[in-house]
Amino acid sequence: MKKLLFLILLLAIFRPFFAQHTHSWADGPLTWDLIEVKPVSTPDQSTYRLGYQLSLEPIRQKISPDSTVIFYQVKGYLQLDKSWVSEGSQTDDNLQVFQASLGYVEKYRRMLAAEVAGKNLSPMELNLLREEYMRRISKDLDRLLEDSQAGTKPIVVNLALQELKEELKSEPSESHLPTYDYQNLNIGLTVMTGLATHFGPLSEYMRAPSMPFGYGFDLGWKRWSLLAMANFTRSQLDQSLDISPAWYAGRGTTGANLNLGIGYRLIDSRHWKVTPSIGFGVNEISLQNPADSLESSQRLVDYGPTLAVLVDYRFKTILKPSERNDLFIRMRLMAGPGSDTDPFRGWSLGCSLGFAFRSWLGTNLLVY
Repeated sequence: MKKLLFLILLLAIFRPFFAQHTHSWADGPLTWDLIEVKPVSTPDQSTYRLGYQLSLEPIRQKISPDSTVIFYQVKGYLQLDKSWVSEGSQTDDNLQVFQASLGYVEKYRRMLAAEVAGKNLSPMELNLLREEYMRRISKDLDRLLEDSQAGTKPIVVNLALQELKEELKSEPSESHLPTYDYQNLNIGLTVMTGLATHFGPLSEYMRAPSMPFGYGFDLGWKRWSLLAMANFTRSQLDQSLDISPAWYAGRGTTGANLNLGIGYRLIDSRHWKVTPSIGFGVNEISLQNPADSLESSQRLVDYGPTLAVLVDYRFKTILKPSERNDLFIRMRLMAGPGSDTDPFRGWSLGCSLGFAFRSWLGTNLLVY
């Protein structure tokens, strides 16, 4: 019982901090219960004061299990904590002035939402637009108060309020989800690791590398892609090479592979993308922990064609004004023949798994 009384006391003390301090057009008509009453008029003989605001808030909204839209939501409301009416002035005519003020705020809220939709504006540009629409609200309110002689001509206020209601009724009150016009040009980034193995004489000289690390870039146009991939590996010699005494069996090696290819996306469904490619690769093998500059300068370099298949699973899409970003889980299957000379004679096969990011350039957000 004591705990219950204590909770009731806390709620009574802190209730003002949780009270609603704003009221929007969607919240319904205003009542005097929402407006603070002051016991006396101000020195300038004002009987009421209106506080209102337009704000822009970044919103993340899921439009499907794997797609998120990021856009600015425009809000407009009366600031109840900055609005008041003097005691004895809580008339129906003055309440209509408050309601008309809220109508002007909602009118320009929707206009500002249409203005910023589909534009990739900086925070400074957004704030300048917001201030411009705040000035428009102030101008319309000043005209209303002048024409109605500070609300003493209710027929003027009622006519303005009726026109606002008709105007707002003909326009959507909520922002629509964005619609995008996807462009053809895109760029991507890949980070992967995996396994590789050798076949033929190459496997007799070189041990299969352990967990190669790679990263890549791609530039796409429609279904075509220009693919660049770099891989770095560590391995070990299983047989000595006739390069120098430093290349003895059991010596650790490092490898680097740079591949450039052209791919075409054969499968391009909502989630799955399959892109075979053909390209040209350069391989380099050097010694781990070289003892001197001579060992550092000794490298084996070879080059040849490569075949690869990219299998992508899209698990996330983030949409922003003028921007679309896709996130993928990517698997890369690669095969490349060796040269006609040892130790590169044979084949290499690799399988890598990682993440890929693709950004569509020039994507246009059309409407909310």
